[in-house]
Amino acid sequence: MVKEKEKFKLIKFLGAGGFAQVHVAEVLDPKDRKKWGNQVVLKIPHDKAKEHVLVKELMMNASLSLVLQQARSGYVVPFLDCGFFDNLYVMIMKYVEGESLRNYLNEKGEGNPIEVEEALDIVENICQGLKEIHACRVYHRDIKPENILLTKDHKKAMIMDLGISKLISSAHRATSSAGTIPYMPKELLDKDGGSFYSDIYSLGVTMYEMMTGELPFKGDSLVELITNIQASQPISPMDLNPEIDRGLNHIIMKALNKSLEGGNCRYLTAEEFLNDLKAYRDGGNSEDYYIDQALFRSQELIIQNKIKEAEEDLKNLVQQFPVSPRSHLALGEFYNRCQRNQSAIRVFRKALEQWPDYPLFYRDMALSLAAVNLKSEAVSHMKTAIDIGLPAGLEKYAIFLHEKWESELRGVQSR
Repeated sequence: MVKEKEKFKLIKFLGAGGFAQVHVAEVLDPKDRKKWGNQVVLKIPHDKAKEHVLVKELMMNASLSLVLQQARSGYVVPFLDCGFFDNLYVMIMKYVEGESLRNYLNEKGEGNPIEVEEALDIVENICQGLKEIHACRVYHRDIKPENILLTKDHKKAMIMDLGISKLISSAHRATSSAGTIPYMPKELLDKDGGSFYSDIYSLGVTMYEMMTGELPFKGDSLVELITNIQASQPISPMDLNPEIDRGLNHIIMKALNKSLEGGNCRYLTAEEFLNDLKAYRDGGNSEDYYIDQALFRSQELIIQNKIKEAEEDLKNLVQQFPVSPRSHLALGEFYNRCQRNQSAIRVFRKALEQWPDYPLFYRDMALSLAAVNLKSEAVSHMKTAIDIGLPAGLEKYAIFLHEKWESELRGVQSR
């Protein structure tokens, strides 16, 4: 029996998580039906305690609500509004017929990947959705198979469940953690805060799972799982699925990279990720794709202690892509890692003549200068890097080093 004042009638249970239940509901109010159609999806908190989370994260953030209502591409399940049902605040979303990616993976069974081309289609679609919500300054915080909808014909994948999303400025990271631990990156587990690049990692875990049938990190306990995510490396996807070639293996591993700095760090934007996927599917004909492949090879050579060979590869990369800052950055960072700081300084000085507004060159030059005890110049270069604007994952440590070096200089001058 539907309560007299209820605006919805539950007609189909879709699933539940630790936070809420999700149902298809019939829209009973004629005015709402005109706006939203006959059916919607309701996300209903389990209880008043969970309701408080929803209120805090969404309904008390009017800006976020308005931004989410603007997301209307075909790759994000539209958020419609918030309302009441059964005396609880609920999220109201557009009803799109289909199934979650989790249901589809469950049908395949653990250890059974889906077809590579189908998985690539899904990842491309989700990258498109992330591009849209990130452009609205929205960080999803819980990308995983449960929150990816496959339409009934499986021709499109869409991002669902923006209920714990965070609206953040371009200069800040979200300061509270949310999400599902197997899909959470190191920076969240380390309590450093997350940003748009954290969604990229979560999509990388999802991609790995689709293409191998397994999660990249596991553990017999929660503590072991978290430790593995923070400190270990996953088995290469190509070792679990022979259909994955070296180029695709590199893309998956790059999306899972713990590092947020350097020439071969994690994708920092959905657009970077999407561009590499498209280049790979087009036969690898983009500059970024070739550079990423060369960086991947050099990393393997360094691991094998083939330092001279790695250096030659990176020098060739600079010659092949002389107008790409990434190629010069990779060579300079290689010299820094090998403690050949004077060589790194020469690379960065030359690069800064060509790219005087590239903050990573100033930051890495500062590290090189500090290593050879040129602290005054190091302070100046690090300050410039901070003023131009570093990625959020690097800014905090850059500020720390800048203040530390300044303090050391003042100590020397006061003697």
